[in-house]
Amino acid sequence: MIHCLNPNCTQPGNPENHRFCQNCGWRLRLGDRYEALYPIGTGRNSRTFLGRDRTTLVKPQCLIKRFTPTGATRLAQETTAEKFRNLVSALAISSQHPQIPDLLGYFEREQQQFLVQQFLAGSDLVQFLKDKGGPFSSEEILALLRDTLPVLQHLHRHRIIHRDIKPSNWRRPTNQGHWWLVDLGAMKPLAATHRGQPGTVVGSAEYIAPEQLRGAATFASDIYSLGVICLQLLTGLRPFDLFDSVHGCWRWHSIVPDVDKPLALILDGMVQPAVSDRIGSVETLMAALGMANPSLGSASSPQPPKKWTPHWEETFESQILAVTSLPSIDALLLLTTAGTIEVRALAKPQTCLTILTLEIPDPLTLVPHPHVPLFVVGSRQGGCEVWSLVQTRWQCRSLSDISHGITQCVFTSDGETLIGGDHQGRLCLWDWAKSKVKTVWQEHTSPITALESLSWRS
Repeated sequence: MIHCLNPNCTQPGNPENHRFCQNCGWRLRLGDRYEALYPIGTGRNSRTFLGRDRTTLVKPQCLIKRFTPTGATRLAQETTAEKFRNLVSALAISSQHPQIPDLLGYFEREQQQFLVQQFLAGSDLVQFLKDKGGPFSSEEILALLRDTLPVLQHLHRHRIIHRDIKPSNWRRPTNQGHWWLVDLGAMKPLAATHRGQPGTVVGSAEYIAPEQLRGAATFASDIYSLGVICLQLLTGLRPFDLFDSVHGCWRWHSIVPDVDKPLALILDGMVQPAVSDRIGSVETLMAALGMANPSLGSASSPQPPKKWTPHWEETFESQILAVTSLPSIDALLLLTTAGTIEVRALAKPQTCLTILTLEIPDPLTLVPHPHVPLFVVGSRQGGCEVWSLVQTRWQCRSLSDISHGITQCVFTSDGETLIGGDHQGRLCLWDWAKSKVKTVWQEHTSPITALESLSWRS
């Protein structure tokens, strides 16, 4: 069965090989490759599905997370959506590390946002401790720290706090020896000017640092949480059973008195309630453990970090026919086969400002006006629409039709005249402001495939 990703679909189950939902008509695949099989988790504004990649037989399983922006107003919803886009950008950076699942894709559809991640099969630290049948030794704790600290170092070097370090978020894939960090949905990218301002409280209560409870998570908060995990693995007891809330300290030494003194000092330094008393950076912690090149990462990493190209990439549901910029308002225009124009921010193309629905069928060409917020779309079937931005709204009107499909359009350099070419080799000049044809002539027998801007004088 294929699960429809439309949150409003009342009967989301669909037979195999269906491409559209038989109940609501939604396209079942994201980017024509990823489809959901069944839900495996639900959050406040999100739902996670086990999915599969239809384009490969090698490790086809994936995770699909659907996020629904919320807010009392359209502006509030867009603000929420933008925060999720920032999270996706941070995920793209995080997944460069070989012990963090890959970000496979990001999609937006009808006010819904979707991210697709690599799926990991294997046990987490909770199950591993249960299967082990007893607590960890000092050597096993040291091995765990040496394996996991380079992952935190990678995040912190990119100014990202995970904020939900707990045993269930460390997973060891089947037939692999390294622990992978999963579920980065709570992580927080920090601005360059961040000074620990209070924010939303997230995390798991047993592992969360005191300052994080106040909404002021720091890089040291992740160190605290990892230290608490180590105490749990050493003693076999839950954190709430180890912390003395009356005296505000951890009571674990009497339970495992044979822990190596250097390791005990390091663990105590990781779980100090006061940030000023705690080991403050992963690099300091790695140096205390004698790890080589702490500033460059562990030499025991399973593979070199993946290359990252800092450009935004997005897979669209419809094929893109034409892309152009509209310099007068710093916008990017995308003409799609769905008969729409996506208006996006030129400086940040992942931000879709609005989607315009065309009235003419079979659009082919898109041309921006050189001076004002206006553009023209030409049709294969012989029509042109002029779209202009009036205050904050886009308005559409039609130019006089011609009998043959328009293959190319261009404005003259002064922006006063629009020139269009058709399939029959004819050229048509419009006074676009008055929606009138100035003249039509034919000097070619083949379709016009390209036009260049020129200065026109009547």
